[in-house]
Amino acid sequence: MRVKPDLSFRRLLDISFGFFGVQIAYALQSANISRIFATLGADPHNLSYFWILPPLAGIIVQPIVGALSDRTWNRFGRRIPYLIAGYQSAGNWTGVLFAIQAIGSVCWAPLLPLIKNRKAAYSLSLLIGGAGFILVPFIHNAYLMFLPFFLIGCAWAAILALPFTILTNSVSGKNMGAYLGLFNGTICVPQILAALVGGSLLRWLGGSQPVMLGISGILLFAGALCVFAIKETFAHKSETERIEKGD
Repeated sequence: MRVKPDLSFRRLLDISFGFFGVQIAYALQSANISRIFATLGADPHNLSYFWILPPLAGIIVQPIVGALSDRTWNRFGRRIPYLIAGYQSAGNWTGVLFAIQAIGSVCWAPLLPLIKNRKAAYSLSLLIGGAGFILVPFIHNAYLMFLPFFLIGCAWAAILALPFTILTNSVSGKNMGAYLGLFNGTICVPQILAALVGGSLLRWLGGSQPVMLGISGILLFAGALCVFAIKETFAHKSETERIEKGD
């Protein structure tokens, strides 16, 4: 059986560099779209409804793109044509805080591989991010707000990496795109739920957005506990054992 070689740091950097632009676009969108809607006259308590379309599109489009990319072969590879197609279609204090969050991700990401137990690394990251969210209601200085968003960035780094690592290790490469598409689709479900009930919950909490962030921290703590319920499997090891047995 052919063994896939380990990629060099330079090669991994080349592969990951495209996410730099993606994260800039995501930060700009997250920092400014709600303010734009509010400026146009949208009720702040109903802003969550405006965010339902992106995850709703994702839950439909991502499994389809994943399944199609498994069957796409050309000189550009399987995934790159869809990335190119997606690319073609696709500054305030809040933006500064998102920049701090990105710095937290950059600082925490190199430390994740040093923790050999992936579930422990993921759970710890979620706990750190949850602590960041819970700190927000208790901080009233704009500059001290850098700390919780730095901690949130640590969790974001793990969220972007570790669930996909656990998933890709457990499935064979044959239908990898389909599985990842379905996985990304399930991520959209809580986003849709948050968009549907977020406005009502905010109104029930008296319009306090910091308290909403505190609740987010509690949910991250719950997620950190649930991580240990995951059973890790390794598809490549099972395939190697099957070949050695001559099945």
